[in-house]
Amino acid sequence: MPAFPRPAGAKEVARGGGLGRPGPSPRSGSRSAPRPTCPTPRPLCEADLDAARDEPADVGMDEIGYADWLAAHWHRPDLDRELTTVAIMDGTMVAFSVALTDGRYRYQSGMTGTRSACRRLGLARLVKHAGLTRARRPGSGTR
Repeated sequence: MPAFPRPAGAKEVARGGGLGRPGPSPRSGSRSAPRPTCPTPRPLCEADLDAARDEPADVGMDEIGYADWLAAHWHRPDLDRELTTVAIMDGTMVAFSVALTDGRYRYQSGMTGTRSACRRLGLARLVKHAGLTRARRPGSGTR
């Protein structure tokens, strides 16, 4: 993992921002999971491609194949699979929040997205809040 230097006097990651308040409740039929709990990252890839399909970019996500997605996203050295959070609804991964960390102090959101058919249900907020809450816990690798 690349080491991100911690600036002198920097506060620990994820302090403040209202994270002390209770998080959002999952919608009926959905649940959040602390990380992709599937044998392959393909469901996360599919959710990512669907969520990013209407995001403005120079290269459309439709043009990225699974092998390229694995190389660009899944095999990133700073991808923290323990803090990456997904929402599952009716057995399908519908939302996700990808966590990038240095394994010590720094946390960065790699992408938070929701499948287009499941938007406006609060799922992005659910997964983002769950990941940030776990990042605050001692022993999370970001304290």
